[in-house]
Order: sequence, then structure tokens, then C-alpha cells
Amino acid sequence: LLMADILPQWALICRKGILSKAQLPRVDELAPLRVCLKKFFVAPGKPLRWSLLFAVHAMLTAILETEKVMNDIISISETVYGLCFWQLDYAFDLKKKERDHVESQVFLQNMPAVMFLKNLGLPVFGSRATWNPLCGGTIFSYISFFGNLEGGCALIDGRAQLRITLHLFHALRV
Repeated sequence: LLMADILPQWALICRKGILSKAQLPRVDELAPLRVCLKKFFVAPGKPLRWSLLFAVHAMLTAILETEKVMNDIISISETVYGLCFWQLDYAFDLKKKERDHVESQVFLQNMPAVMFLKNLGLPVFGSRATWNPLCGGTIFSYISFFGNLEGGCALIDGRAQLRITLHLFHALRV
């Protein structure tokens, strides 16, 4: 299953997918498996790294442990992923309809950067390759960090109110 179904899809993801085109911020920290795979598939003649071997072993273990419920995991992951971006689309539409959206200019300017993350889960690759526990978890961690934390801060920080509050919080904590 891993060799016949998932590894060829990973090769396509790394060579022709979003990861081959985009330089996502903090990808080394949040998606180490994808970084290892990309390095391997870009230069397959180089010696294998231990980190890649460990990641593939972790993937195989995760697949074997979850094989009985894999279809449920895939279905739930796709649903949660879709709802995340449905919620962002809904918020974007509401902000566009506001007559006086002086404060939301930053929101409107930063929204396309956050919506770019929708490309991570496009259904052009096999769902087992995209939504297995290790890769699906990586996608969700990336979306949670960048889309919710960094992107969310950029979206609501129109007048630096978030940064001021966080600076005050940290100053008062000391």
C-alpha cells in the first residue's frame, strides 16, 4: 500500500504540487516530512537521510495502526478542511459587504494569503497520500499555525491593537 499508492503520490506532490511551486513560511518547523520528501525527490541520487527514513517508518506505522478506520479519518479530515475554508469565505464575504470597512482593510488585504492555504488539500492527489494521519496532521498543523495564528493576527491587527495588547501582557507578566 505505501509503496504502490502513497509514495508515487508523494513524488507527484513534491515535484508538481503546491510544495514544488510555493515557498511556504516556517515549512521546516511545521512540515518536516514534506521538506525531507521534497529534498529526496528533487535529488533522488543522493544518499537517504535518517530523517526521511524515520518519517517513512512513522508513516507506515500510522497507516498500519489506522487501516481499519482510514476511510473515516479521510472523510472527517476532508470535512474539517472544507469547513475551515467555508468559515473563512463566509467571514470574507461579510467583510466585503460592510459599508464602512476602514478597520477591515488589513483583513481584506491579508485574506488572499490565508486563502492560498486552500491549495494544500486539493483533491488532485490520492486521498490516502494527502489525508493519512501523518500528512493530514501536517496540513492541519500548518493551517492552524499560519491560517489561525499568524494569518489571524494579521487579519485582526488593523490598528496594531493585538501587538499592543500582547506587549502589555508580557510587560505586566514580568
